[in-house]
Amino acid sequence: MTNLKNYLGLIKFRYHVSFIAVILGALVFTDEITLSLIQSLLVLYFSFNILMYSGLYTMNDIADIKSDKKHPLKSKRPLPTKKISIKEASIFSFSFVLLGLVISYFYFDIIFYFFLAFILLNVIYSFAARNIPYAELIFNSATYPLRFAMGIAMVGSSMNYSLVASVFLVAFGISAMRRKFEKNAKGWQARKTIKFYSKNELNILVVIPFILILLLFVLDYPNYWFMYLFAVIAYILATAGAAYSKGINRYFKMLWLK
Repeated sequence: MTNLKNYLGLIKFRYHVSFIAVILGALVFTDEITLSLIQSLLVLYFSFNILMYSGLYTMNDIADIKSDKKHPLKSKRPLPTKKISIKEASIFSFSFVLLGLVISYFYFDIIFYFFLAFILLNVIYSFAARNIPYAELIFNSATYPLRFAMGIAMVGSSMNYSLVASVFLVAFGISAMRRKFEKNAKGWQARKTIKFYSKNELNILVVIPFILILLLFVLDYPNYWFMYLFAVIAYILATAGAAYSKGINRYFKMLWLK
């Protein structure tokens, strides 16, 4: 039972909130919400989040194991504590990614190629970009607009690239906010790239995406104005909330540091 709990920890359900980007992409661009669409979203959630991304998260944990051992909270994860061996984690990672790919290939059409793109982005991030300042922010953020675009592709709608760009900007700003959050937490030295960011640089990296989102909002208005408004509100809640709200701050601590 204990080992099952450790394996469930590799799935990282707390990160599955990111699937909202897929749901929004599908629901906003679909002509009609049908039982078939809901079923497809459920199958996608299982194959994408439960299977493939659990494997990718585990791959990233394997790449991070040395730095996680130095972190006061992350050192309690299954891999640093050796509750799950690297060999077991590697088998888990490969198996879950493969199963997710198989389901996406036989159940969906174009979505399979999105899965391949996610794998490529995560491999580059885990084994190269994560150690490069600014590049790690870009690669970490790039998966969110790709999720949104995958939701749009699922319903066969044409892509709104300005809206997709705004999703990237929201993700980038929150990633920069995350670095501010981590820099103020114990054990920040475990992540090599954090030392390269000054407080002022991170503040600028949080403000600039917000300005660009507002600009895209104005340029694309009135197209999908409610989605841009949603992006603006989400951005303010995430960035300002992390700094000034104890509840949101506590949530991000659970999400990013454990």
